[in-house]
Amino acid sequence: PWTLPALGGWQTLVGSATNATAFTYYDASDTVTATPASVARVDVTLSLTPKASTDGSTTYAQSVNLRTPTC
Repeated sequence: PWTLPALGGWQTLVGSATNATAFTYYDASDTVTATPASVARVDVTLSLTPKASTDGSTTYAQSVNLRTPTC
């Protein structure tokens, strides 16, 4: 089993996420969907502005393909 140690202090490293939508859901035909049962892929995009940086924002993007469980 997992055991987490006592958590220490924390520091905010990211000032804000600047994009309005972080998640976009697609069905099997790569069409945007809002129906949970139809989701086959999720695109995650975060545009972040570091709190202590003058370099501006950075965008991170990743796609995740979901598998249908077989029982």
